[in-house]
Amino acid sequence: MKEKKKSLVDVIMVNMLLVISLPLVLMGGIVILGEYHFFRQERGAIKKAYIQEQEAIFKHEVEKAIDYIRWTRRQHRMPGEEQEAEMLSWISRIRFHNKGRLPGFLFVRTLDGIQLMSISRPDLIGKDISLLTDPDGIRSHQLYLKTIRKTEGGYADYSSLNPSTRKVELKRSFVKSVPELGWYVGAGFWFGDIEQVIFDKQLDFRNTIIKQVSTISLLLSAMFLLQYLVYRVMMRKMRGNFHQFDAFFNRSTSTAVQMDVTSLSYSEFVNMANSANQMMQDRNKAEQALRDSENRYRSIIENIDEGYCEVDPNGNITFFNNRMQDILGYPREELTGMNTANMLEEKDVEEVFKHFADVYKTDVPQPEFTCQIRRKDGTWKFVGLTPTVIKDSQGNKTGLRSIVRDVDRQKKYEESLIYLAYHDALTGLKNRKAFYEQLQDAIYHAKRYGTEIVLIYIDIDKFKKVNDTLGHEIGDVLLLEIRDRLQGTLRKTDFISRIGGDEFVVLVDSPHPIQPKVIAKKILKKLSEPYNLKGNMVDYISSSIGISLFPTDAVDMDSLVKKADQAMYMAKETGNGYVSYADADK
Repeated sequence: MKEKKKSLVDVIMVNMLLVISLPLVLMGGIVILGEYHFFRQERGAIKKAYIQEQEAIFKHEVEKAIDYIRWTRRQHRMPGEEQEAEMLSWISRIRFHNKGRLPGFLFVRTLDGIQLMSISRPDLIGKDISLLTDPDGIRSHQLYLKTIRKTEGGYADYSSLNPSTRKVELKRSFVKSVPELGWYVGAGFWFGDIEQVIFDKQLDFRNTIIKQVSTISLLLSAMFLLQYLVYRVMMRKMRGNFHQFDAFFNRSTSTAVQMDVTSLSYSEFVNMANSANQMMQDRNKAEQALRDSENRYRSIIENIDEGYCEVDPNGNITFFNNRMQDILGYPREELTGMNTANMLEEKDVEEVFKHFADVYKTDVPQPEFTCQIRRKDGTWKFVGLTPTVIKDSQGNKTGLRSIVRDVDRQKKYEESLIYLAYHDALTGLKNRKAFYEQLQDAIYHAKRYGTEIVLIYIDIDKFKKVNDTLGHEIGDVLLLEIRDRLQGTLRKTDFISRIGGDEFVVLVDSPHPIQPKVIAKKILKKLSEPYNLKGNMVDYISSSIGISLFPTDAVDMDSLVKKADQAMYMAKETGNGYVSYADADK
């Protein structure tokens, strides 16, 4: 849903009201905060005065009760149990006025901890409460004994049940001893009762605030009413002019209209209308130029020989030309909105998206990037991509565009050249160049990890006879058969290379001990078996093998090859089939 904007006239009115009412509200706030601050300070004074008054009242009542006890003793020099019971009965009936919720009362205990009289806990009368603790773990009897060490008595704080609230609250009691009877008398008040006093004060404060807020509200209402009347009178014509502008801009979105300046009331609005008319003329020209430019751009894109596409920041295709459609083989409706990740090999997705993200982030064009994409029919095609950033009229990045060049033939040709550079054209085995690079890597690895390398140099005997008698085509068939026999005899991890017309080499490396003579015997046996070369039986082919070991015979590449070659020639001369350089050197 479209957000409804505020009326400028209403905004002007509100601002004027704020200018007038803000000082009034500020003054009211200062008054209220002042009252609140005063009450916060007074609250502490109320609490302090309450505690002092309660302490004085309870101390007076306790001392008055003790004076009565002593007076009674003087009247009865030998008081008995009946006299003590009479005194306790009289004390239990005492109720005195104080600042709390309930009238004050007294309690009497012996110095041994026997509860003689208690109004709040009648269930404890006659019981030993010396070990009784409050909810905080404080033994009130022990606390009282420490307090009454002073002859004038004193105050003790502990937690106790408040009968008026039925809650455990902090209590302060004044206690004083009657040593001649082995008693002490006390009375206390709960701090929770202070809140009632403060609550009464809060009611007075609240009533004061309500009166002040009511006065301020009346003043504000009067100001609002006055301002509204002024607004209705002064803003009528301005609103009418604003409505004309609103109608003009609504019409101008679809047609090239001009605003009638003669119907406007104020010069400021006339100037605005002239500027708006000029703006609309400029906008119409710019829009027409943009449409012409876009038409030319689309025409060029559709007629270039390369593919072209645009994607949003998430990689979804938003636009493409016909050539792009031909490259991918998708129908237009299926290609529109497709995510580019669906066209890539899983192993290439991260790399391609990282390349695109770098271009999007840095806004720096990159050299052509080559990757494989999946066509509609499931086949793969190499394409070259040159992404650049798309920006809107405000310069904000909205996606990427790229020329998509079909480089499938070029890429496959490059791959074939690379293959031929490292492979024998006839057998498909690695060639001399690949052999020397592999040997160099194997020696480096063996030196690092302390392993052994066996180099087996193979020369095919009587190969020339096959070429001379049966022709070079049959000679090629023989080489292919030799390749197959070597691959069938050796492990897949062993490196086989054809380095000359009838010369092969094998690299064997292993972390475990190697038996090169056993390998050589297998090769000799396999290669000496008869060959059926397109109907021609050949049973005279044999081979001569030279063996050199790293690091036993040599520690560098050239020496290792040379010594294997020497051993091979010695095997050929002696007819032994294979010779290890280590044996030949003895």
